[in-house]
Amino acid sequence: ALVRGLGSQNIDARLRHADFSNTAPTGAARWLGLPIASLSTLQRVLVIGSNLRKDHPLFAQRIRQAQRKGAQVNVLNAVAQDWAMPVKNTVLADSGLWVSALAGIAAAIGAETGAAAPVSGEATDAHRAVAKSLLGGEQKAILLGNAAAHHAKAASLLALANWIAQQTGATVGYFSEAANTVG
Repeated sequence: ALVRGLGSQNIDARLRHADFSNTAPTGAARWLGLPIASLSTLQRVLVIGSNLRKDHPLFAQRIRQAQRKGAQVNVLNAVAQDWAMPVKNTVLADSGLWVSALAGIAAAIGAETGAAAPVSGEATDAHRAVAKSLLGGEQKAILLGNAAAHHAKAASLLALANWIAQQTGATVGYFSEAANTVG
């Protein structure tokens, strides 16, 4: 209100964003996509671009609880990290190749379901393993971490994550940057 009172309409709360091609309203908040308690009951999860244990220790604990009950944790990241839990499948790719890696997972899902993938992608064994995992189970989520949210192609990552979620019955959400980001 103060800035508008001074005559400026140039207000933007998208701190640390590198990709502004997403047409979501400026005030639209990135959120987890499901209640925090639901993380403990997930059966399948794909985490994209997060150092989960360091950046989101409370979310990591919830996912660790789900993993102890049999959940399969899948990861797409630039480097392997110790999350203090077994990870079922890991796709390691330089962050500049994350869109290609997600396209490979989408291609593998398309090959399994017969759906046309939104973009062409080359599915490797690692991509097929993640796809197979996400096609199983009932409670599923695709969660984008800080590195995915700040990625230069964040809108493309989100679009592919949404397509994969539609095909597998998963929800899509973001790990928030800080405790009160959505607030």
